[in-house]
Amino acid sequence: MKDSYPKVSIITVNFNGKKFLKRLFNSIFRLNYPKNKFEVIFVDNISTDNSVEFTRKNYPKVRIIKNNINNYCKAVNLGIEASKAKLVALVNNDTKLDKNWLIELVKIISKDKKIAAVGSKILNMAGKIQNASHYELPNFYWGERGAGGKSKRYNTVEEVSSLCGAAVLYKKDALLDVGFFDEDFVIYGEDVDISLRLKQKGWKLIFVPKSIVCHKF
Repeated sequence: MKDSYPKVSIITVNFNGKKFLKRLFNSIFRLNYPKNKFEVIFVDNISTDNSVEFTRKNYPKVRIIKNNINNYCKAVNLGIEASKAKLVALVNNDTKLDKNWLIELVKIISKDKKIAAVGSKILNMAGKIQNASHYELPNFYWGERGAGGKSKRYNTVEEVSSLCGAAVLYKKDALLDVGFFDEDFVIYGEDVDISLRLKQKGWKLIFVPKSIVCHKF
């Protein structure tokens, strides 16, 4: 059965985040997903803390791309362009992934051709909800659903308006359909923007509560 699992590119962007990388990479390589079915792409934004050297030495299976500017969205786009898979996952460098994080996302995104992206339940390091997708507020503001609540809340797979970019899985075809991340955002708000563009073209965004990530933030 594992031979039928789709290939996934896991992309993480880094700027002077060396202190987080061991926790992140160890959790990635412990995922309950066939090791030959995912690649890890590390895009570095001109770090000065030896992040690249640390990654090259300790995690030789990780593909390293060097960005020439500290622009998160440009780094994400470089990773997507370099990816070799039809599914592209974005994870922040200061996260720790549950072993079933990826497989739970893949299960859902594979069920419907109109699903563009699936997002995780993101907890803080104390185990409280940090983000269970975004919700819209007046005057162009967006909130983090469930923030500060108990981890057992929001346990339904459901369609949502926007997914948090800290841990999300996209179909590459959907991103090609609407265009990649808008580099004018640099960082923050880009995940809402891409969510809105996908929704406007009829794609679905799904929250997957069994996909768990802990985020240092």
